[in-house]
Amino acid sequence: MSEVGFGDLLQAAFQQFGHLCVGIDPHPFLLNEWEFDDTSVSLREFSLRVIDACVGQVGIIKPQVAFYERHGAKGMEALEYIIRRAREAGLDSKSLNFLLGEYNQLLPAIMEGNAALDNEACVSAMKETWGAD
Repeated sequence: MSEVGFGDLLQAAFQQFGHLCVGIDPHPFLLNEWEFDDTSVSLREFSLRVIDACVGQVGIIKPQVAFYERHGAKGMEALEYIIRRAREAGLDSKSLNFLLGEYNQLLPAIMEGNAALDNEACVSAMKETWGAD
């Protein structure tokens, strides 16, 4: 029996839900628009609302790690929590793992519009959270 690979999982998600990958990008602007403050607790609550809206509607989600990193350990704790909740809600954990694990190698070329947001979030994390110049 052959192992089910990412392509098989992706094709199954496409067949069931279509070709949509929902990015969870808790940008400060979006948090403000949704009337959240820019804290790790708000990241978690924003993300949980997106996950709830995705369940049964889409097969793939992609949290944007840099937006969680901006809040240091508390932000990464929020990311870990929402990944667990996404899995518990039935979103495909193998696809989710692939998207998180392979993001730096594959998705920037596919989703080039996110590059500016990624850079902005990374710079913010380096300056505000980690104290870099």
